[in-house]
Amino acid sequence: MSTTPAAAPRIDVRDDLPGIQARTLVISTTQDWFTSTRLHRQLADTIPNAQLAEIATGHLPMVERPEEWQQLLTDFLKQHSA
Repeated sequence: MSTTPAAAPRIDVRDDLPGIQARTLVISTTQDWFTSTRLHRQLADTIPNAQLAEIATGHLPMVERPEEWQQLLTDFLKQHSA
């Protein structure tokens, strides 16, 4: 199995995004070499009830800034808990 991005399978689920019913947190990283904040914004704009959060890290915010990443998740879950 290759680990290069070019070898990753191309699965396009963009047409399915408007059908997502669950509240969604999209976490974007502002220094990501793999994908852009612009794409994350488009993703959040396409999913109903999605919320966009940004972290100033590279591709692995849960490794690079675990406390900030965890706080985003915790706040989101508290905000939307029953």
